[in-house]
Amino acid sequence: MSSDRATGRSDAAHQQALRFLLVGATTVAIDFVVYQLLALTGVALTPAKAISFVVATVCAYLFNRTYTFGVVGGRRAAVSFTMLYAVTLVVNVGVNALGLELIPATWDLRVVAAFLCAQVVSSTINFFFMRHVVFATPAR
Repeated sequence: MSSDRATGRSDAAHQQALRFLLVGATTVAIDFVVYQLLALTGVALTPAKAISFVVATVCAYLFNRTYTFGVVGGRRAAVSFTMLYAVTLVVNVGVNALGLELIPATWDLRVVAAFLCAQVVSSTINFFFMRHVVFATPAR
């Protein structure tokens, strides 16, 4: 592999990572707003987190497919994305629930901290698998 090709792949990965972070920040905001609105209306925190995650997931698929990775999509990508997010839904809600258990209830930012921990873990998993599996482009 030539140095130019390696640099091109590195630049592409860097660009994708930056776009993923922008899309991620947007979908995290969507997730958080939906979560907070549901919680304020009396929905229990764990179901509220699951619902907000699903809403943000739909946005993440559309934004990442077109903007971050620039692919058309198709059945394989949609199925792979759905499988990935089914796994990360469990991880996300589980980490959130664990955070709510471990963080003292007296701490004012307990819900926010648990939410952010869940986001960091699931986002890391998502980027790796989206880049290398879901929206991977064949090597040239």
